[in-house]
Amino acid sequence: MTVAVSVPQEVDPYFIAITNYFKKAAQAQGLKVLTANANGSVATQVQQVESFVSEGVKAIAIDSINDQTIVPAIKDANAHGIPVFTIDTQPYASAMKAEGAHIVQTVESNNPECGRVSTDEMLAWLHGKSAVIGKVILPLAQSTVDRNNSFQTIMKSHRNDKVVATVNGEAQYAVALTVTQQMLSGHPNINTVWTTDGPAATGAIRAIIGKHLVGKVHVFGNATVVPADQAIESGKVMVAGATQFPSVEGATIGYDLGQYLSGKHNQTYLEFTPCNPVTHANSRVVTAYNTAVFAGSGKEPVQVLLHGKFYQFEAHGKLKQVTLP
Repeated sequence: MTVAVSVPQEVDPYFIAITNYFKKAAQAQGLKVLTANANGSVATQVQQVESFVSEGVKAIAIDSINDQTIVPAIKDANAHGIPVFTIDTQPYASAMKAEGAHIVQTVESNNPECGRVSTDEMLAWLHGKSAVIGKVILPLAQSTVDRNNSFQTIMKSHRNDKVVATVNGEAQYAVALTVTQQMLSGHPNINTVWTTDGPAATGAIRAIIGKHLVGKVHVFGNATVVPADQAIESGKVMVAGATQFPSVEGATIGYDLGQYLSGKHNQTYLEFTPCNPVTHANSRVVTAYNTAVFAGSGKEPVQVLLHGKFYQFEAHGKLKQVTLP
């Protein structure tokens, strides 16, 4: 039985982890897995999902680039009787309703919490000092929109802190580096950069280092990439952030998809993985965990989220309850 997964791109280790752990959990149940990487193109991802439908796969998992334009492809899969699962983000509810499309399940980070955690860490570090803020965001995915919405809600009550520029890093390191450099050149008074995603944080860090602004401009935001964790540990450019668990997201969908196909239709429609704070105090532990997850050596544990509890695959497919770092 063949299933498929499509992710936005595989430059960011985050999406590689989602694919790898989806495969581990699905293959452990005897499923054959087709994978697709959209290379950052919305049109390519839609075509990939349509190709999966044409090939007659038994189920499709999607981590979408654009949560609106992917909806017709989901509807097409529905029309062919192919169940669809989503990872890391949800299709826009209004578009799904308008198209009459549906999904079986989504597993994603608690993205509003991700935004709250990183914004609260920023404000705690500022300790009442005024900030001139530049933001590097991804505006198309519901996940990063939710994080940005949390930032904006919190900052309404902090009127002395001003956002002077917002740029689209496209969740790509090179793009984030370039747009952050341009933003810092255009607004030399920026002293704080807030980011919605790991590539944005990494690009911002590199831009600040390249422009010799270490100690003058500090980064906060998503830290689900090893370079960001290491920067927090060093304390030189990135101060604090929030980390997600892409391996758990991918593995959970891989596991639940397999269970669904075997007739066990007891999946929770929406499962939230946590967004944990990353500060200098715990950065070493988080760096070690994320390094192991992103290394892809095949020795990392496969952990899944089932009805709000975390489990790890043991011998012979048994599950043992665990806690995340």
